[in-house]
Amino acid sequence: MTDSPLASRGFQQIVNAIDAPILAPIAAQPEVADNRDSDAGTRELLQHPWCRDLVARLCESLRAAHGEVECTARPGDLLIMRPLLLHASSKAVQPSGRRRILHFLFGPRDPGFGLRWSLAI
Repeated sequence: MTDSPLASRGFQQIVNAIDAPILAPIAAQPEVADNRDSDAGTRELLQHPWCRDLVARLCESLRAAHGEVECTARPGDLLIMRPLLLHASSKAVQPSGRRRILHFLFGPRDPGFGLRWSLAI
C-alpha cells in the first residue's frame, strides 16, 4: 500500500485520499437554478455517493451526534463548499417541487504534484 493520494482510473489519475493536500485549495460551487425552499427538497451535506452503505451508517451516527444543516436558497443564490463535504438531497415534499443545480469546480490552474487537469475552462 502506498502513501500517495493518487490512484489510476482508466487513463486518468484520481485523488484517492480524503485529506490529500491537492484537494485543499479546491472549492465546489453548486449554483442554484430554481427555487430551493424546504418543500422542494433541500440539499443536505453527504460525501462519496459510491459507498452509500458506509456513508449511510456514518451519517446516522453524525446526525445523532451533531444534527444536520438544511441548505435552502433562492434562484441565483450560490452555495459554496469544499468538494469532500458530506452532502445529499432530501426528497421534495411537494410533488411539483423541483430543483436544478449546476456544479462548478474551482481550483488552481496548476494542481501541483506533477498533475494537470483533464479538462479545464
